[in-house]
Amino acid sequence: MKKKIRILNAINRNSQDILPNQIDYTPEMKEKIKDLLDIEDPLIDEKLDNHIKYLSLDDKVRADKEEGIQYDIWGVGWDLIGTLSKNSEIFFKRFDHYSDMINSIIEKQDFNKYIFLGHGPFYGVAREAALKVKEMSITNTEFWQTLEYRHGHNTILDSSSLVVIFLSKNGGSYELKTCRELKKIGAKVLIICDGKAMDIPGEAYDWLIYAGLGLEELLQPVFFQIFGQLIGYHQAIKKNINPSDPRHLEYVVTI
Repeated sequence: MKKKIRILNAINRNSQDILPNQIDYTPEMKEKIKDLLDIEDPLIDEKLDNHIKYLSLDDKVRADKEEGIQYDIWGVGWDLIGTLSKNSEIFFKRFDHYSDMINSIIEKQDFNKYIFLGHGPFYGVAREAALKVKEMSITNTEFWQTLEYRHGHNTILDSSSLVVIFLSKNGGSYELKTCRELKKIGAKVLIICDGKAMDIPGEAYDWLIYAGLGLEELLQPVFFQIFGQLIGYHQAIKKNINPSDPRHLEYVVTI
């Protein structure tokens, strides 16, 4: 019985001679198997008696040199370097505007606590932003998943708190509800998002930064993490702290 028939029989729960065999492996393990068995890529699945062919997303089978795009085995084209380079030019042309806006917000307010909220890929951005502001300006910070913050953590907020929310596309409507609740408590809210993806009602924020890059959400953190550094920098300058020389920190941590 051919392997393809065995797989189909297994899916359809039909009787067959033997159950399909499958040994999966990572790209790193594949190299070890090749060395151990002294065989090349096409023979690995046959040698292991695998019934399902292993296809790695890392395998590039075609390259368009003019466009600078590499295509994987599924026909999907990847041009991350070109995409990021193009959007870097757009972002840094607006850098001074972003910096001036954040400086204006901090100079006109007296914030003693910064809360950074993010969902999905933006949770890591919120976490890093909280760290940067804390170490650069010696200011109290917190970071949370956006919707999780609604469960009791907001009891410490007041008008001296700035909540920075990195707004996602998929969770946008629920996150905007969180923004309204935080403003109702009395906290100040700064929303940072990619402007081409959403329409933000004015009652949900005090300040709004549109990145306007039109990037997929998984790539937006590359640029959004810079906002945390800008907030930390301007907060440090206001407090007469050198943001390039945080106290108790060394350039290298020795274990």
